[in-house]
Amino acid sequence: YLTADRLENGVMIGSDVTPHYDSMLAKMIVHRSTRDEAVAEMLTSLKRSGTLGVATNLEYLRQILESETFQQGRATTAFLPVPVQAEPESQPNQAARALALYIHESEIRRRRTLPKAGSFRNNPFRDPSVKLCSNGRAYDVPVGGRVIHCSDHLLMAEIDGITRQYAIVAAGDQFLVGFIHFERVPRHPKPKSAGTNAAASSPMPGQVLRVLLELGATVKVGDPLVVLEAMKMEQTIKSQMDGLVSAILVKVGDVVSPGQTLVQIGVS
Repeated sequence: YLTADRLENGVMIGSDVTPHYDSMLAKMIVHRSTRDEAVAEMLTSLKRSGTLGVATNLEYLRQILESETFQQGRATTAFLPVPVQAEPESQPNQAARALALYIHESEIRRRRTLPKAGSFRNNPFRDPSVKLCSNGRAYDVPVGGRVIHCSDHLLMAEIDGITRQYAIVAAGDQFLVGFIHFERVPRHPKPKSAGTNAAASSPMPGQVLRVLLELGATVKVGDPLVVLEAMKMEQTIKSQMDGLVSAILVKVGDVVSPGQTLVQIGVS
């Protein structure tokens, strides 16, 4: 959801964003009679925009426009403020409570479509809650309120005696409530197991510049494995364990995607 006087973008659902160009997915443009008015309108547009599925710099752009240096028109090509982590709220806000109610109601609706099976419990269910994360802070949000209407992208509910309507967009475990981003956190984390092998993966899209080892080579933690070129910079992928290289899955010139396995390492 991007809002501005003018939007320019060259991607759509299913598009491949390759490493051969700058990582701009969309351009937001506003026009006003003065610079101050244009900056204020752009800030409003950024605050009313949100994305799901890809990481963006929306929050950082808001920080840039709110900075004193930019506001006063003193920004140069050397100007880049240090990103500031948004301060999380101490308690779940209204949007989080609405999302917890939406998720709970959606799960109830799904269960109604499943075959029924007999069951018995001699202890009551705990009060339902949903674990969410927003701005780096995790919340265990209680499910409370009265659902008036719930559809794929809309919730109308009464929470604490106040009736509101919430626009909700979902993509897997990620949600936008209005323009607030949330991620659902598993209630029970996956158990950790003692592994005997590891894989070095690409942290970003890029092109393989150099492969720095051979099959069967012995490596230690921190040894360089592969060099990628991404966004006109070199990124060295290093080993996260001691062991032997059991597989090299890329060659020079290959274009790789985020999370793609480059090298497999087994215990020596």
